[in-house]
Amino acid sequence: MGSESLLCRQVRLVRNIELHYTDLLPLIEPGRKIPGSTLNAYGAIIQDTGTNLLVLSSWIPALASGTTEPYYAEGTIEDHVRATGVASQDIVQYPRWQVPLLGGSLSHWVLGIVNFSMKVLGIYDSIPELRSQEWAVPVSVLWIHKLVTNNTIQKLLQTTVDAVAELAC
Repeated sequence: MGSESLLCRQVRLVRNIELHYTDLLPLIEPGRKIPGSTLNAYGAIIQDTGTNLLVLSSWIPALASGTTEPYYAEGTIEDHVRATGVASQDIVQYPRWQVPLLGGSLSHWVLGIVNFSMKVLGIYDSIPELRSQEWAVPVSVLWIHKLVTNNTIQKLLQTTVDAVAELAC
């Protein structure tokens, strides 16, 4: 009996994030790459626990860096901020933001973090030997910059690009 037979073959929805049973296989079979949809769904569940943490979609860095265009399926940065389920005027209430980041020569996931109250910007990396900070920190600065300079969101955050530059130091 293989791993696939352990999973019900249906689509699950977590905050409108579609999870196919094959998206969950990496959780029970070692050596498979975890898809962004699985990380986004997990992040949505974490955020829904009531913490003061805003967990953003893994699409935001790709959209911010231009490696993905905002077509219908990908949506826009604003769409992904709205998809958090947090009213746009309330995102400023969240002093900590996190976003899954994918990159590097070996295509490795890390977690980008920003803590505005502590003025911290960084990443959590399960394999530090890959030196993911070399690509992940600049990508984090970019997605934060795109968020805080977005016309709609900038009004809500009432912050400046200087705050992002200060975090990056």
